[in-house]
Amino acid sequence: WLCIGIICLSFFIFFFFQAEDGIRDFCLSRGLGDVYKRQYLSTALRTYLSDLEADVVASTEPLLYLGRLNYEMGERQKAINYIERAYNIRKQNLGESHLLTQQILNYYFLYLLVLRQKEDVTDKLREFLLQQIKKEEIRNTEYGAKAIECLGWDRINKKQYDAAKAYYEQARAIYSKVNGENSLQIATLEQKIAGYYSEKSMYDESVLHFEKCKEIQIKLLGPDHPLIGDVYSGLGWNYYNQNKLDECWTAFHKCLQLYKDGYGEKSLTTASAFYSVGVIQYQYAMYAESEVSLKTSFDITKEKLGENHAELSSCLTVLGNLNNEQGKYTVAREYYEKGLSIAKLNKEELEEAFNLYNLADIQMKFSEYQEAIEKIDKVYEIRARILGEEDNITLFTLKMLTEANLKLGKVDDALKNFDKFIKGQHKIFGKGTNSAAWSFWYRAQALYDIKLYNQAISDIEEAEKVLGNNANLNIVVAKSNFKKGELSKSYTLIQESFDIKKDEFVDKDLQYAQFYIVFAEYHIVQGNYDEAYRYATELSYIPKSKMPEIKYHEYYAESHHLQGIAYLKQKKLTEAFQELENGLNQANKIYGKDTIYCSKHNTAMGEYYLVQNEPLRAKPYLERSIKALESQQTMLQTELYGDALFLMAQYHLQQNEKTQYKEKCEKSLDAYRHQFSETHHKINEVIAHMKNNKN
Repeated sequence: WLCIGIICLSFFIFFFFQAEDGIRDFCLSRGLGDVYKRQYLSTALRTYLSDLEADVVASTEPLLYLGRLNYEMGERQKAINYIERAYNIRKQNLGESHLLTQQILNYYFLYLLVLRQKEDVTDKLREFLLQQIKKEEIRNTEYGAKAIECLGWDRINKKQYDAAKAYYEQARAIYSKVNGENSLQIATLEQKIAGYYSEKSMYDESVLHFEKCKEIQIKLLGPDHPLIGDVYSGLGWNYYNQNKLDECWTAFHKCLQLYKDGYGEKSLTTASAFYSVGVIQYQYAMYAESEVSLKTSFDITKEKLGENHAELSSCLTVLGNLNNEQGKYTVAREYYEKGLSIAKLNKEELEEAFNLYNLADIQMKFSEYQEAIEKIDKVYEIRARILGEEDNITLFTLKMLTEANLKLGKVDDALKNFDKFIKGQHKIFGKGTNSAAWSFWYRAQALYDIKLYNQAISDIEEAEKVLGNNANLNIVVAKSNFKKGELSKSYTLIQESFDIKKDEFVDKDLQYAQFYIVFAEYHIVQGNYDEAYRYATELSYIPKSKMPEIKYHEYYAESHHLQGIAYLKQKKLTEAFQELENGLNQANKIYGKDTIYCSKHNTAMGEYYLVQNEPLRAKPYLERSIKALESQQTMLQTELYGDALFLMAQYHLQQNEKTQYKEKCEKSLDAYRHQFSETHHKINEVIAHMKNNKN
């Protein structure tokens, strides 16, 4: 009889919208449900308890209330059972076509809509609402306002936030005219408009509307009504996003207390508050406290809904995340896989995507890049299909795909995805916004890592137009300028950025490592090899527990590489060979043999054998490096390609292969000139080498 419910939508709109003032629509928020006044429910339950034993029409109202209460408490099948019983009583006593019978049918219909999200049903409901509000006799009534409000919710589900706000404001104006400014309907609309401003990151405006909602609710319901807990939850998230930690904790603790007192320690609503508190604690790296809150939420939800219910997936995701960030990858993987299993069982594709995304992140930490890409591709397919290609979550999936592609040396694919990511950010937020500006910073870091210094600086300049002078931006500019040969200026800027950022570092060991690399490279160029060796050695001293495993191995490989280069420049060849070989072996384990991320290690080994006057042993290392770089068109414009070509030119010179020597030197110059000015020391070195060997 679901089909009958769809046919009778018009009855639903009229009768359901006559419900008690201030009761939120079932469809407004996941995990919170609808709230009657607690005192009224208790009275109703006591008054009609005996009537529930008899199949009389008088018992149907408390049955409906019991349905709503059980829905709120997580007993959703019981909720539907109560509603079905009320329907059958009225059908038997009043007849199937009676309007009161049809009213119950539509209660049941709405529960199905919320619990199963049937798109064909929502399409019919949407069309019916649009037809209703066109009627003059309906539009400016309380019933019309409720219809407009429901259309606003529909736009929220479609992520059409501006359209939703317009509907909400229309509904608010009608409610104000019909019921005055101090009604629970106005409070509900204030709460929804506050949510709109939160979504737009306009947190001050959002707080103002939440406070207006709270003021009305306290006046009408009293300060301890659990419905006000929803407002405190909204305020808490706003304060979190504004980094107002004290206000954030106060709001969430008040929310949790109101839920506990109003719904009980083990209601689903209380579980949702524990979940929110756990997420905030996780965001502030309070991992032990977060785990307690999340497990409390998980246990309540599991007890109420069963061990495979879809709503457990969110808790499992965050529990996985906090273990992931602590380096407990095996535990994290178990949480993600359990969440994935539940999501698939419940056909929750977006939850499936979240868990696949997190499992891919774990795999990237273990250098399982191809397996990670397969999962990320699946994530992108799901999110693009359900949320749209221009949704922000979908776009950040592209960003992760880009990172995985870079690790596999698929530079051209990675940069295409970055272009798509940046264009999407601009379309969502606007070109002059902070979010769009930071998208340039993301790409600038990747461009620097693959030695495209000019392009990195160009992206930073775009970001600076919005963000101004920023230490994070300066770091990339300074490192790029250093590579381009502006040594003194860039080193000063790096040191200034380091001094600014070091007080912000949460995990100093991990953050310092990024600067140690640049300092070591600077001192190698300056000929301060002892200082270079000191900074390079600092990298290897960082405990493994202080960073994600993949970062530990990357820095470990980098440490050996930089130490080896410092020894090589000092002609300490035994020590150089040991360090360079260790760095290459570690890089091969991380990235796979002969990928572009191993190119600098192969190039360094080739240089070592040329210094040793063993050109035949140098050749295979240089060939592997060049082959990997030439597999990606973008890499032909990098310093790394120029380095490998120049060393290969020296190999040809030692073999008296003059034509190949000249060809490799010229190609090396071409690569360098894409990144450096004519005065750069590497360009001068190649030119001088060619002059000295022109005969």
